Amino acid sequence: GDVYKRQEYMGIVKMKRTGFFLRNLIKAFRFQTARTAPQAPPPPITPPKDYIENYTKHRAVIPLYDLFPEISQDAFIAPNAVVAGEVYIATKSCVMYNSVVRGDLNEINIGNSTTIGDHCVIHTVASLNIGIPSGVHIGDNVIVGSHCSLCSCHIENDCYIGPGCTILEGARLEKGCMIGPNSVIPPGRLIPAGQVWAGNPVEYIRTMNYGELNANFAFSYDHSELGISHLFEYQYWPNAYLDKESTQEDLHPPKETILSNLEVDEEELRDMYRPQFKNCINLLKILSLIHISEPTRPLYISYAVFCLKKKKKTNQ
Repeated sequence: GDVYKRQEYMGIVKMKRTGFFLRNLIKAFRFQTARTAPQAPPPPITPPKDYIENYTKHRAVIPLYDLFPEISQDAFIAPNAVVAGEVYIATKSCVMYNSVVRGDLNEINIGNSTTIGDHCVIHTVASLNIGIPSGVHIGDNVIVGSHCSLCSCHIENDCYIGPGCTILEGARLEKGCMIGPNSVIPPGRLIPAGQVWAGNPVEYIRTMNYGELNANFAFSYDHSELGISHLFEYQYWPNAYLDKESTQEDLHPPKETILSNLEVDEEELRDMYRPQFKNCINLLKILSLIHISEPTRPLYISYAVFCLKKKKKTNQ
């Protein structure tokens, strides 16, 4: 009897092992066919409407630790530029688009009427072996061309730096010098005043004349004015309508044109023109939506007030 029971037990064990083997074989076959079979692309991920942000979160001016950039009100910082850390930018200077001015290790000083071109990078190192300050100093009326890289250098007034130049740490450019495009100034190199240098590494080309020195100053002034024009367009209240020339129709607008621009009729204006402060504010808001030339704006406002007063007397 014991032998029979043992044989029966071993048969059950063999059946269980065979079933386990068959199950694993079927799983492996299904996995292999799923890998080789063409799969449909996953459905696109659509974020909820509550999380859709139409405005960029990029910040042009970024404080670092307790260091906040000090920028003049007349200076222009492009919306997609970055000015971070201990940076000082003086009057009528501009940092153009996609440029980075990073004063995280040492300070960066940018003088008056200085232009930093597009795609420029200005940064510092912790210290210099030659014992001079490792910050970046850029004087007045300096033009830094696009795609330039400046690192812990000293640039005096009225200098012109061509596009694509690289100025390494410890370099010093004296007043009124000019650097050719795509030049590389090695560390600690001194560029004398009033000279033209170019190359990789830079070499002396020639001495500038009096007219070329004055041209550097005039060129920097033109670039500064261009940056100020960009600054005006990025204010809260754009003033591009000031550049519109007044026509004869603007100087003598018909009544229908005024009411169509205001998008309200005389009855609505009369209801809004009341002694209450709230209604006066609403009237000013509607009148401020008129995008016309500056000389024409008082005519629109005075004509609207005249119509209100006339309507008020008629009702009385």
